[in-house]
Amino acid sequence: MKAYGSSIDNFSSPEEMLAALRDAIAAHQAVVTRGLFHRDICHNTILLAVRGVKAKIGHRGVLMDLDMAIGPVRPESDEFEKRFKLGIVLFQPAIILKALSLSDDMKVTIPAHDCLDDVEAFFWLFCYLVFTHNPTGGNGPKNYFHYQIRKWMNQSNADKSKGLFLLSNSVPAEAKRAMYPGWKEVCMDLFLQFREIVRDVYSRKECLLYDEPEPLEDGTTPNRFSEVLKDVDDVYKRVLTLFDGALKKALDRSVANQLNDGVSIDSTANPGPIQDAALEQSRVRPRTRSIRRLKSAPEEVPGGSGSNKRRTMESGNAESPTRPKRACIPSRVPGPSALSQFAVEGNDD
Repeated sequence: MKAYGSSIDNFSSPEEMLAALRDAIAAHQAVVTRGLFHRDICHNTILLAVRGVKAKIGHRGVLMDLDMAIGPVRPESDEFEKRFKLGIVLFQPAIILKALSLSDDMKVTIPAHDCLDDVEAFFWLFCYLVFTHNPTGGNGPKNYFHYQIRKWMNQSNADKSKGLFLLSNSVPAEAKRAMYPGWKEVCMDLFLQFREIVRDVYSRKECLLYDEPEPLEDGTTPNRFSEVLKDVDDVYKRVLTLFDGALKKALDRSVANQLNDGVSIDSTANPGPIQDAALEQSRVRPRTRSIRRLKSAPEEVPGGSGSNKRRTMESGNAESPTRPKRACIPSRVPGPSALSQFAVEGNDD
């Protein structure tokens, strides 16, 4: 895991977060084709690449921890149903939470977990990152959505809060007012359309929740949402396209900001399948030092041959024959959990 850094909630720019989440969704689709469902999508199971958006497509974020993964069918058993209560409630799918709340009173059998439940978990994770963080990864300003997200962390009413969030017609207007300005121009369209995809799946599943399929001869129970699952490939395609579009916006804005600030453009960032015209143009320009780099450039040591960098190092360390130590790769284990801190702050309100 040396090629990866800390968890996704330690991102430092919108493009880093979007690229990591996009590649994690693509990785999830690949896992699904092998008959597995992750079931524990959260901020701790997606890691950032050390090189960020400069990494290759598919390597800018990694999906890990398949401890809770299951196959597409399962035998009916109480023990299996209890396992649905594992994981972080904040990122659990609304339909599973609703089934859990109804299982005792209305004797609703908890439906088998499927890949669209994990896609929904990616949506809740995206909301958590965008509405509780600023674009550079710090704590975002408190707003109405902070209190909504805290409700999603409460097992007793998370299903109602999430269902209302998906179905309410006022959420788009509320999101436009609550979303941090640095996120809005990049992620607003992604949020609205991603929500529509999740909303459609949730509504269709809700209509089928009370249908109890008969067990098969081998003791397994078919998924009652099989009709909804026929559109899985289309859902992945639409979601990945949305992330590609948002990532392009983020990279375009980053390039524009660097040009305005007079900073040399880093043309190694990988925008994904979309070719960024501004980045392409920057590749053919002669490389020049920015004002910031000129201020920090080492003075040239007169005489001798070789690079200025080596001569400067030798002049400052003439008595030391050893080479300077390389910086270690950042640990992938972050500091105190931002999610834990978020929950603590909620208790103080």
